[in-house]
Amino acid sequence: MVVEESRRVPARLVVYRESPQRQVYRLPEGDVEFLRRSEGPGRWTSLLTQATMLFNADRGEDAVVDLDLILAAARRLSGVVLYHDQFAGLTGYLRRLHFGEDYALYVHETSLGDRRGVMDLTLRVPALRGPLRTYDRAIVGKATVVFTNSRRNREVLAAEGISATTVYPGADPIDRLPPERERFMLAVAFWERTKRPEVYGELARSSGIPVVLAGMWGRADEMEAFRKKWGDRVRVTGTISEVELDRLSRSASLYVRFGYGERGPGQGGIQAMGYGLPVLTNPGLAAAEVITDGVDGFVVSSPEEAARRARELFDSPARRKAMSEEAWAKSRTLDWEAHATAIRDGLKRME
Repeated sequence: MVVEESRRVPARLVVYRESPQRQVYRLPEGDVEFLRRSEGPGRWTSLLTQATMLFNADRGEDAVVDLDLILAAARRLSGVVLYHDQFAGLTGYLRRLHFGEDYALYVHETSLGDRRGVMDLTLRVPALRGPLRTYDRAIVGKATVVFTNSRRNREVLAAEGISATTVYPGADPIDRLPPERERFMLAVAFWERTKRPEVYGELARSSGIPVVLAGMWGRADEMEAFRKKWGDRVRVTGTISEVELDRLSRSASLYVRFGYGERGPGQGGIQAMGYGLPVLTNPGLAAAEVITDGVDGFVVSSPEEAARRARELFDSPARRKAMSEEAWAKSRTLDWEAHATAIRDGLKRME
């Protein structure tokens, strides 16, 4: 998302830390700055890693909140800045306190709200839920402009007195639909315990249709344990290149992604629609907000219903073709240009 925004808004992209796993996205030419490259950790990285793992160990050490870089950025960044997530947003919050500057924030997930979300479910120390909510309320509440990725998140923030604009992740629709598709379902995510990857194994077994789980995993041991159990029914790619993901997206016949505690839509589903893939999801994922059930995808209430509707779709080539065309058509209303336009319009309030 930030790569597409930097290209299309346009804007300079500032990355706090380059991942040691290496990014797989093509960065925009020129105006990109890394505050720390991947060659080695900072002085405080070990301590910050231990602290971050108390909040979310499932995503692994790559998800460390680099407080030292956040503080350093508060001395360097100025002007109209959009921070992605409330941890990066601490930089903007500090500049507001010290210099009175406005800042914009894009909220992907939040610990706020009456019902527990994924940020609460990943906490290793439940007693930290209160401090995390206090932190979220401060960082998000002080932002001049707040964007979020779903109506569900917008409503949660509204209940806290925070006004936000829903701007869905975008898609880059392909020029024409592939003439042939293969018999498998595709799921794309950063895989961790809260994504419940075992559900996709059960779906493959009960439907008789293979599943490909694409994307990196927070923990290598969890990926290998999953492969050992489900490798005959589910293909696990691990870290994947854009070229390979493009090939899989052009070959699959159905995109599947379920949510458990997530309030966002999952970016992969909207991207999949750009390839003409109908999306199979559940009400627990905000992708359900953009799906017209039975037209460009399915919103199911149980694994049994998911397997049944997947089988029905694969048994009807005519319906697969019609739903593929509908998904592709909808993606053109959710493309990256529409996303960038909404971001630009919102940021005008800070000019």
